[in-house]
Amino acid sequence: IAQMGIGRLFQDVRVFPKLTVLENLLVARPHQRGEGVLAALLARRTVARDERAAALVAQKWLDFVGLTDHIHRPAGALSYGQQKLLAIARLLAAGSEVVLLDEPTAGVNPALVSRLLYLIRKLAEEGRTVVLIEHNMNVVLDVSDWVYFLSDGAVTAFGLPCEVLSDQNVRAAYLGVGGRLETVSRSYKASEGSDRRNGG
Repeated sequence: IAQMGIGRLFQDVRVFPKLTVLENLLVARPHQRGEGVLAALLARRTVARDERAAALVAQKWLDFVGLTDHIHRPAGALSYGQQKLLAIARLLAAGSEVVLLDEPTAGVNPALVSRLLYLIRKLAEEGRTVVLIEHNMNVVLDVSDWVYFLSDGAVTAFGLPCEVLSDQNVRAAYLGVGGRLETVSRSYKASEGSDRRNGG
């Protein structure tokens, strides 16, 4: 999957806790010549040049997710939300053009949620495909261009976010029978207004 340019971020973040933030990205780089014994011994200049180039790429993506100040810290010392940012940066350093995210905001401090959503939108604007599984309707409304609603393993509705959330079957399955979309919309608008007031 990774060789096809597809990167996955699981809900339980999987970083290398004893490696530094920078090293977590360096190990993600594919086709590193320094991994071969002969190249490491006989082509040391080439390997060193490749490693410098990999470090520049890693620093670029750490800057993108806002972790440059933590570059030499052990990944295990980061907060859970920061580890999710690190995991996203690692996917990008590996060259992923399609990014699969499993509930990216789950368990994340609200202060970092806005940052995560901004990054998701930015990646889409740059031409990457972002596919996410998400149960938080505020997040779905915020970042999604197109929504598929699954119930019991089957797609029961798809379309624009507002269309899907207005679907009678979706409202019955997700919001409960008689649930109203307006409740979600009001919650989303209130949250959005709070983010703006708090500078999020």
